[in-house]
Amino acid sequence: MEIRVVSNRRTRAVQVNKGASARAMLSRLGLNGETVIIKLNGKVAHPDEILSAGDLIEFVGIIYGG
Repeated sequence: MEIRVVSNRRTRAVQVNKGASARAMLSRLGLNGETVIIKLNGKVAHPDEILSAGDLIEFVGIIYGG
C-alpha cells in the first residue's frame, strides 16, 4: 500500500506492507524515535500506530538546547 511521508521538509510516496507501524517507518528512514515527534494525518501519534493506505506521516525534529 502507498502512504505519504514528510521528513526533512520533503514529501514522498512510499510503499509499505499492510500492518506496518510508524515505528517501522522510523527504522526504515534511519530516524531516532527519541528525537522526532510522529504526526499521522495531522495528529500526534504513538510509534506503534498502524498505518493505512493514503496516510500522511510526518517526522518533526525536536529542537532543544541550553
